[in-house]
Amino acid sequence: MRRLRLLTSGESHGPGLSGILEGLPAGLRVSTPLVDRDLRRRQHGYGSGKRMQIERDRVRWTAGIRYGRTLGSPVGFAVDNRDWKNWTDRMSIEPIPADRRPKPITRARPGHIDLAGALKYDTDDVRDVLERASARSTTPRVVAGALARQLLATCGVRIWSFVDQLGPIRAFPDADDILSAIPRGWLKRDAAEPSPLRCPDPEAERAMLAEVDAAKEAGDSIGGSFVVVVEGTPIGLGSSSEWDTRLDGLLAGATMAIPGVKGVEIGLGFGSVERRGSTVHDGMVDEGGRWARRG
Repeated sequence: MRRLRLLTSGESHGPGLSGILEGLPAGLRVSTPLVDRDLRRRQHGYGSGKRMQIERDRVRWTAGIRYGRTLGSPVGFAVDNRDWKNWTDRMSIEPIPADRRPKPITRARPGHIDLAGALKYDTDDVRDVLERASARSTTPRVVAGALARQLLATCGVRIWSFVDQLGPIRAFPDADDILSAIPRGWLKRDAAEPSPLRCPDPEAERAMLAEVDAAKEAGDSIGGSFVVVVEGTPIGLGSSSEWDTRLDGLLAGATMAIPGVKGVEIGLGFGSVERRGSTVHDGMVDEGGRWARRG
C-alpha cells in the first residue's frame, strides 16, 4: 500500500509555514485555486482571533509540480506569514543584541503544551515551544489535505464536514440520524458561502453564536465537535494485517494530532457504550452476488 508522508516546518510568527508531501502519483492535475479555497475555509469561523484577520493564506509551490501536474517526486510548498514583518526581532533567525530581545515568556498557559515543552527542552522562554504548538501549524496540513482531496476525487471519493455541537447545543437534537436531517442543498451552499459556524441547523447555529458571545463576554472559551463525512470510500482501503496500517487508527491519529482535539469517534463511536452488540453491528446479506447491509 502506497502511503503519503507529510513533513512540515515553520513557526506561528516566523517567516512562514512549509511542507513536503511525498507519495503522490505522477500526473495528478493540481488545482491551486481549490487549495487556496481550503486555506480560506481553515480561517473561517465565528469567534476566531485577530490573527485570522491578518493573514491571507495562499499556497506557493516550490517543487514537484510542472504545468499543473505532479511529477511523482515530493511536492514542496510554502505559505508566507504576512504578520512576520511585525515579529522580525522577536522571532529573529540570526542572533541579535540582547537589548533588542523581548522579555522571555515565563507564564505557561493552562491546557497547552507550554509547561511540558519548556521542561522537555530546558528553556526559560515558553515562546520557543508555543510558536510551533500553535493552531497555525494546521496550515501546511490543510495544503496537504487539499492535495489528498483532489487525489481522492479522481477515485470518486467525496469528503465534507459540518459542526454538530457547540457546548450544550446540538444540531437537530430530535433526529435519529443527523445526516438525514441536513436540508437539501446545504452542502452546495456551504461550499459556496459557508455560514458563521458551518452548522446545517439554522436554529441551533443561532443558539451556538449566542453561546460563543456569552463565553467571550465572560473572558472564557467554549468547546464543540464536528463531523467529517467520507462518501465513496473503496472497500478494503487500509489493512488489518498490522496495527500501523489500519485505516481507523491512521485517521484517529491524524485527527488527534490537531491542537485542541481531545476525542475522536468513528461511526457510532462513544455511543456504542450504551448499546448491545445486536444494535451496533451491521448485519450483511448476499443480494445476487453483491454484499449489502441488512435493513
